[in-house]
Amino acid sequence: MSDGMKSVLITGGASGIGLEIARLLHERGWRVYLMDRNADALADACRAIPIDPAQAIACSVTDEKEVRSAIATAAAAGAPLRAVINSAGIAMDRPAVETSVDDFRRILDVNLTGTFIVCRETARHWLATATPGAIVNISSVSGLVGNKGRAAYGASKGAVNLLTYILATELGQDGIRVNAIAPGAIDTPLSRAVHTDDVRAQWHERIPPAPLRFVAGNRGQCGVPDLGGGELYQRPGPGGRWRVRQRRSGFERTIMRSLRQPGAPFTPRVISLGCPAEKGAIDLQTGPERARSRP
Repeated sequence: MSDGMKSVLITGGASGIGLEIARLLHERGWRVYLMDRNADALADACRAIPIDPAQAIACSVTDEKEVRSAIATAAAAGAPLRAVINSAGIAMDRPAVETSVDDFRRILDVNLTGTFIVCRETARHWLATATPGAIVNISSVSGLVGNKGRAAYGASKGAVNLLTYILATELGQDGIRVNAIAPGAIDTPLSRAVHTDDVRAQWHERIPPAPLRFVAGNRGQCGVPDLGGGELYQRPGPGGRWRVRQRRSGFERTIMRSLRQPGAPFTPRVISLGCPAEKGAIDLQTGPERARSRP
């Protein structure tokens, strides 16, 4: 192990955004620990990155004892645990009147309570050892706007955004940074499982979804610029419209900036990442009926 190496624990690290962030940080010299409830997917992810299978931890984010054990494992490996990324999540596309209480609770249990448990146990470890660190919560643009079919998912991600601000306020004085990133449409296994081909085709028409490998800064399809070189983000404009603008940094740089210099003073942020629309703007709250089903 090289001097100065740091460890990062990534929940939901066996697939989707979590896996691609793991690739990125591994390439940047971090010792990456993957946490996921799917042991087979973890084994595949370790081969794909590649990392030692011992850096995979089968664990549910909703189980406090398992989470506590996973953090202890990552922290005891020789490279100090300096970052945790909460990427574990589940989703459902269903109207509110058709959403059962059991389904609503199930999604909040994983997306919100699971994120809280991981953040709390990580903070407890860092506070007990007087260690600075950084937490990044992967939220969603569905937690920022009212998207059809997102009663449970949108509520869970909106709560994650507010939880991020609260934790940042409470923990910042102890050198613990907490931020959130709210991606727009990204073509992940979860997105493909939740959305029909028709819905995904509508998104390709209106906002070309970023191929997932963009997280690690590689070029993809649909004419979308490399997110490693230019972040595309959404911000509310006149009349409630969400304008897609370009910034100098990308998802890659956003992740790295969120993790750097743990312990330094900072202002917590929920960063909304989007994809380019043909005319530079898209109305996510009104407009054609077909546009109301979206990730």
